[in-house]
Amino acid sequence: MEENNNGLSDLSALAVIGNVEAGMVDLASDVTAEVVAEVHKEFFEVPEASPSLFDMDDAKAAMDSADLGASKPVPKPVYKARPVEHATVVACGHKLEAGHFPRNSNCEDCWFALFETTPEGVASVHQLLLTDGTRAVTAMHGAKFTKHFGRYLQSKLLGLHQQSGEQIAEGLQVLDINAERTA
Repeated sequence: MEENNNGLSDLSALAVIGNVEAGMVDLASDVTAEVVAEVHKEFFEVPEASPSLFDMDDAKAAMDSADLGASKPVPKPVYKARPVEHATVVACGHKLEAGHFPRNSNCEDCWFALFETTPEGVASVHQLLLTDGTRAVTAMHGAKFTKHFGRYLQSKLLGLHQQSGEQIAEGLQVLDINAERTA
């Protein structure tokens, strides 16, 4: 039989491997100090002739010279321009841009929708109308705006007046004058 470099024959090596697989041999007790020293030397000791692997100056020089992608320009994101979708006035079908006067400047429904969608603007124009009058509103916003704003206020105030009139009428008792005479 041939002997291995361990000094074991092929059959005895197979027997040891078979015993290890079967769990019959404890490998920790079979390992000698020579084997441990050889493994330690092979894997953990640095040969004296080779340069140090952990030299910080060399590592720093390598990092300084390395191109980590900084020389390449970073592409800027390209955004596609999306068309602005404006609201549509239901009553007339015209488009209404937020913050602008209606394109169809003679359309009552567009002006009414503009005033309904901007309550802060209506409040500020109403305050200007109360303090400085119609001439100030006309000077600031124009004659057509003043005309349509007046119509908007008129329709709103007329609606409020009719509601309050109905509430007053509900509170009153209307007696039939003829019923009193006959009684």
